Parts: sequence; structure tokens; C-alpha cells
Amino acid sequence: MYRTFVSSILVVIATTCSAQAYDIIITNGRVIDPETGLDAIRNLGINDGEIAAISEFAMAGSVEIDATDLVVAPGFIDLHAHGMNLGDMRMQAMQGVTTVLELESGILPIADWYAEMKRQQTPLNYGASAAWTFGRIAAFTGEGPVAELSYF
Repeated sequence: MYRTFVSSILVVIATTCSAQAYDIIITNGRVIDPETGLDAIRNLGINDGEIAAISEFAMAGSVEIDATDLVVAPGFIDLHAHGMNLGDMRMQAMQGVTTVLELESGILPIADWYAEMKRQQTPLNYGASAAWTFGRIAAFTGEGPVAELSYF
């Protein structure tokens, strides 16, 4: 009886996954999720720009992307990004980058830089370190740093 019940639940779950229509489905891709350790061929259902389901079962969607022989991953982090303007970020996004970090040179005053990045409504996640170089220049010149890479 218990096995029949569990089997029925699994059939309902499988039917629900395959019956729901998604905005986009990515099929037959090698899905790698470091958080869970998943590394297998799966189908993904995406709604409103977010992954809504990952399944071994067939799915239906308005747009289908066949990812056979491709890896489906959440994106790439660029740890050494100096191109922090909108045009550069758009190019990086087209190459699969989802996060850019200015960690080598950094920037000061960092709060000003974050405010400007927010104002630009950039397409990527971003971050920066505080710049010792900017602090050193400010100390030697007696002028406050400006939150632009051209300050050098």
C-alpha cells in the first residue's frame, strides 16, 4: 500500500512538471549546481527570468533551447574587471558573465562608486574593493579621490 501511495505521488509530480508551461525551457543540458552537487543531464523551466524547475522529465514552454552537449550553469564571475561602464557590461553579459568585480585596483570613495553604479542600472552584479592607490594619490596630492578609474 505504501509503495503504491509513493508511486502515485511521484507520477503526480512528474505529470505536474511536464504539464506546466514555462516561458523558456532549456532541454538536454548538462546542469552543474555546485551548491547541491548536481552534475547531470536535465531540463530547466524558466518563468519571469528565474529558474522555476529542474527536471529529468519533458517540459513544455513558449521558447525551447536545445542544450545538447552544452553545460547549463548560473554564469561566470569576472574577478579582474576594469570595464565597469554600461557598454562593457553588456558585452560581458553576452559572454555569460553575471558578476564583475574590480578587485585589483579598487576605487575610492567607494560609496560614491556604488551610488553611480546603482544609478546606471547595470545589467550585471558588481562590486569593488577600496583602492589603496587612490588613497595614496590623495595623501600625496592633498586632494580627495574621485570615484572614477580615470582618477589615476
